[in-house]
Amino acid sequence: MQFEDLREKASRALFVENMALTDLLNLNRLANREARQALAPMIFETYLHGYVMKGILDAIDRTKEALSEPLNELSPEKLEEALEAQDQAELEAIELYSKECRELGESFLKDIFCAIAKDEESHHKLVTQMK
Repeated sequence: MQFEDLREKASRALFVENMALTDLLNLNRLANREARQALAPMIFETYLHGYVMKGILDAIDRTKEALSEPLNELSPEKLEEALEAQDQAELEAIELYSKECRELGESFLKDIFCAIAKDEESHHKLVTQMK
């Protein structure tokens, strides 16, 4: 994974989202009740976009930190236990996100839950292959 390229893209996107949010909040201050109701989903989603970009930046730092930890050798039994526990966590995540994906109406949030469910399924397949 190209962390520095991803960091640059997420940083640029965060800047754009912050600018858009500032404009939306200024517009909201000038808006009447009807216009505010129309702006509410955009404000919510723009905040969410910014937090996704912040999450990407944080995930880059935490992944780099995790990869720099010293290597250890697990016994085959301990490795199997760890993989089984991870697989259970992946299965629970698949169930949770798939349920929300099915139940949410058409929205940006539904797309996020569906994408995460799909990603969790790929994690489950990878862990299953590792077993």
